[in-house]
Amino acid sequence: MGIIDKAVEAIRIVPQAAHALYFDVFRQDPDHIAQTARASIRDACFLTGADHKIRAVALAQWLSEFATPPSALTMAFAGNQNSDVGAVGSAGYFQALAAICAATKPEQIVEFGTYLGVGTATMALNCDAQILTIDLPDSAQADEIESLNVTDRNLVGCSRNRVGSSYRGKPYASRIKELRCDSRVLNLGEHIAQAQLCLVDGGHSYECVAADTKNALRVIAPGGIIIWDDYFWLYPDVVKFLNEMAEAGTSLAKIKGTNLVVYRHQAVQPLR
Repeated sequence: MGIIDKAVEAIRIVPQAAHALYFDVFRQDPDHIAQTARASIRDACFLTGADHKIRAVALAQWLSEFATPPSALTMAFAGNQNSDVGAVGSAGYFQALAAICAATKPEQIVEFGTYLGVGTATMALNCDAQILTIDLPDSAQADEIESLNVTDRNLVGCSRNRVGSSYRGKPYASRIKELRCDSRVLNLGEHIAQAQLCLVDGGHSYECVAADTKNALRVIAPGGIIIWDDYFWLYPDVVKFLNEMAEAGTSLAKIKGTNLVVYRHQAVQPLR
């Protein structure tokens, strides 16, 4: 890449960094703003680099293929910018999750990775689905699980005895069932027959993503949707796994402005 190309690429990165700084309204401290700026530059480099192998589409365009995009969404943190999201998620992530639920109206949802439950609450508020959400038991020690990377271990430590705290006591909590186990050894078919939406957002190692995806494919209904979060530079195993799926012929799409990858299940296919 010549000096002119590098200059052009740098100019392209600036708007993306500014966009992230403007819309990341959940955390206002200076340290986080600096981290967001650095992450935005890495995001831009990833999006224009060789590792990004999945086609990117606007959410409204993707939803228009099989549903009418909703006119209004309900956010779990509406009116409270200081809501604790546990240092994860973004405005784009939660808005996309809400829009997909509101537009497709799943009857049953499976979520891998409850964490504090903000994503769970977002889904529950935008459809009437029964939700089965899966996370490690509070007794699990992150350091004892070899497949967890450093980031995952920190998140597990942060969420002990707080899993699902965002939806505790809420009217819709009766539609949420928790399954506390190691999803790598889970046979999901023993707990649910079919789901119209599966969100894979648990462990980020190749082993975890592969196991959770296999379970999602076990139960996903015809026409159902599987969503993976964290297709970006911080989680190379997620990128590798999803790139391999795309290269093998699975029709995946990355939702612009997010780290979400989506798939609409059309027919029965072999489990990996």
